[in-house]
Amino acid sequence: MKAIIVTIGDEILAGDITNEDATWLSKKLRERGIKVKRIVVIPDEVDTIVEELREEVDKCDYIFMTGGLGSTHDDVTRDALSIYLNKDLVPIDDEDYADFVGTPLQKMIEIPEGTKPIYNEVGGAIGIMINDKIFVLPGVPGEMKVMFSSIEDKFKGEEIHTKWIDTQRFESQIGGIMEETERRFGVKVGSYPKRNDEGYFLKIKLESEDGEELKKAYAWIKDKI
Repeated sequence: MKAIIVTIGDEILAGDITNEDATWLSKKLRERGIKVKRIVVIPDEVDTIVEELREEVDKCDYIFMTGGLGSTHDDVTRDALSIYLNKDLVPIDDEDYADFVGTPLQKMIEIPEGTKPIYNEVGGAIGIMINDKIFVLPGVPGEMKVMFSSIEDKFKGEEIHTKWIDTQRFESQIGGIMEETERRFGVKVGSYPKRNDEGYFLKIKLESEDGEELKKAYAWIKDKI
């Protein structure tokens, strides 16, 4: 199963903050057997958000969107969802949020008609679930993580098995070995050069949905390098 992550926020595009949401979500989805096909960062613009949804919705099993659910003028994700679905925004029918209605905070508890709320136990902004395919969460990492954890049991793909190897050899020295590993065993091999206080080293990642083939590939490549 495949997912696309769409992070919404001018502050990310400006380099003011890092995209912690996408990094964390990618890892959590991978743990549940969901492969992230693409990560997209877009500005707080209604037209851009609507266009992105229309572009991506038929290309994956799930779309996860974060950001733009607050109460200020530049939080426009709800407006974009309303246009995309052609549904009015309405406050959730929950007495726990009755004090929000009629105040500037009402914006944070509005969802398009016919969608489902994702409750926020650590903040005020309600998330939105659309047809069990599109999941919209706040951009604040602490809130997003708790809210995703409340719905993560919905997502279960094939287990993705992973093994790592560290070596001090250069990519140029073992590129052929990595390519041959993929060809022989049908696993995916990636390499990531690193430097620390002790100098250069290379991290090699092997992954596959077939655990037995991964074990064979791991033993073979480890022997070769």
